[in-house]
Amino acid sequence: MNINEKVSIIIPVYNVENYLRRCIDSLLAQSYQNIEILMIDDCSSDNSGNIAKEYSQKYPDRCVYIKQAQNKGAASARNTGIEKSQGEWLSFVDSDDWVHQDFIKEMLEAAINTQADFVVCDLFYSYNNGTHKEANTLSTLTAVSSHKDKVAFLRNHAYTRLIRKSFFIQSGLRFPEDIRRGEDIAVMVPLMTKTNKIGILNKALYYYYQRENSVSNKNTDIDLSFYPKVIALIRENSDNGFETELEYHYIQELMYGMNMLMIKDHRTTKEIKKNIKHFTRQYPNWKNNPYLKNCNRFKRLFIKAAGSCRIGLMRLMVKGSSLLQ
Repeated sequence: MNINEKVSIIIPVYNVENYLRRCIDSLLAQSYQNIEILMIDDCSSDNSGNIAKEYSQKYPDRCVYIKQAQNKGAASARNTGIEKSQGEWLSFVDSDDWVHQDFIKEMLEAAINTQADFVVCDLFYSYNNGTHKEANTLSTLTAVSSHKDKVAFLRNHAYTRLIRKSFFIQSGLRFPEDIRRGEDIAVMVPLMTKTNKIGILNKALYYYYQRENSVSNKNTDIDLSFYPKVIALIRENSDNGFETELEYHYIQELMYGMNMLMIKDHRTTKEIKKNIKHFTRQYPNWKNNPYLKNCNRFKRLFIKAAGSCRIGLMRLMVKGSSLLQ
């Protein structure tokens, strides 16, 4: 591959001493070597900062250690990484995850070959017992899928992406620092509406570790206040012409994701119904969204039950899915 563009890989680091070495080692082992690894220490209270500093001293040509002045969350750490990055491309990797040795090589090749601003690959869910399950998040998409289909169906997390830095900067978007969960949703969805140059790499190259005590797997005392903030930012920052696609994201987040978390958090039936009714007032025709037919069977049935306010059935479905995990 006759490409020599630098890729800046940004890792927010906070209390991950048991996982950080695996993450960084997978990046140092990349077959494409013109990279910089920016480790943004968000004031860790464990040994994570020392581990990151150790790598910056051992590999000063590729590893950069940056200490935040105060703990401000992953969004702020990513923004710091963007500001300090020297590469032509940006990639975001979570500190408890790791990547395939050809992650950067294949993503960059796809970007250059398709002249894309934004490239997405698939991922594996990785478990404590050493098993990996391919997520098949791109099963509905190919390289020739329409841009609107890509905006609708691409998941909205920051990892598994390679993004042209100049495009990101010119978009004016940054990760919202007043949100501690779902902050990447507020950026990735609007970003996709600002370019029609999105590359699809139908290959799992990212290992998403299913850590039992992670924020995403927390099932009690869940703060759901991030949801309305995220949706408001998507509406505010997305380009026009994607109303149906954005509505599909809102359905995924508020009728599926939020209701699932409310049930896991043992919220009352009254609270869950209030959420459903509020959403339906805002989007009265949401049940006719054409993208809903592409949901997997479980999600489609759960959303249908939510639309009918069948809270008991929703609770049974959540309980059943947890027993199968």
